[in-house]
Amino acid sequence: MDKKQREEWFEMFGQAFREVMIPVLQDLKEELTNKIEEETERIEDKLDKHTDRMDRHGKKLEDLDERVTVLETAKS
Repeated sequence: MDKKQREEWFEMFGQAFREVMIPVLQDLKEELTNKIEEETERIEDKLDKHTDRMDRHGKKLEDLDERVTVLETAKS
C-alpha cells in the first residue's frame, strides 16, 4: 500500500466517522441534557416541598409560642 492509498483510506475513514459518529454523539449529548434537566426539575420539586414543609412547621411553632405566651400572661 503506497502513501497515496493510505491517505485515501484515512480520508475515507475520516469522512465515515464524521458522517456516523458526530450525529450519534450529538444525539447522545441531547439525550443526556434532557435527563439532567429532568433530574434537576425533580430535585427542585423536592426542595420546594421540603421548604413548604419547613414553613408550615415554623408557622405551627409561632402559633404554639403565642399560645404559651397567652397562657403565661393569663396565669400572672
